Amino acid sequence: REDNIAGFASYGLYLPKVGQLSAGVRYEWVHYAYTDAITPANDLSRDYGNWFPNVSYANAFGPVQLMLNYSAKTRRPNYANLSSAVRYNSRYIWQSGNARLQPELSHNISATAVWKWVTFMANYTRTDDAIMTWSSPYGSEGMVLVQPRNIESPFRMYSTFVNLTPTVGIWTMNYTLGVQGQRLGITVEDPREAGGKRVTSFNDKPIWIAQLLNTISMKGGWQIELGGMVQSR
Repeated sequence: REDNIAGFASYGLYLPKVGQLSAGVRYEWVHYAYTDAITPANDLSRDYGNWFPNVSYANAFGPVQLMLNYSAKTRRPNYANLSSAVRYNSRYIWQSGNARLQPELSHNISATAVWKWVTFMANYTRTDDAIMTWSSPYGSEGMVLVQPRNIESPFRMYSTFVNLTPTVGIWTMNYTLGVQGQRLGITVEDPREAGGKRVTSFNDKPIWIAQLLNTISMKGGWQIELGGMVQSR
């Protein structure tokens, strides 16, 4: 059972020489109760009280339009993630929820700049207590239990894109070039290591993306489209 009470307030204003400013905050109080009818020792009761602010700014500097935004949000686990019922997938793979999951908390910062047919976008997100699917040994017969869990390390993601949309005569281009990456390290138990723990890094090279779309407008309402996409490993 989850009881949720929330309230929010926001305020915006425009200053001629500064730009458009807006700020808001949302407060959310949640009471969460988990009852196990078979094993009362598994019962859980929690209260959450969180503030979620958001701030945005927009202005035009000559031909350039600029927009900045910050927001904090939460994502709470759904019932399927919380149920401790074990589902049989195969002889060696069982699946279950996790009643002890904590909500995720994400902070996002984004920036957008527009000049004529050029748009620049950048985004950064940090998620604490990120919920991820985790596999671990279950029992002594070689079975694996798959269930969600909160990871201890913050999960960071970033991206930067440039979009070009020039038109030359009957030829219209829509080209997007960008990069996406992440920063994440997970500590796990490993008896093979001297300290009994091992850190696994998922900070591989970022992914580079290029999407090239071309449109040629013909007489009579006809048009020819040719596009392609390239993505690094």
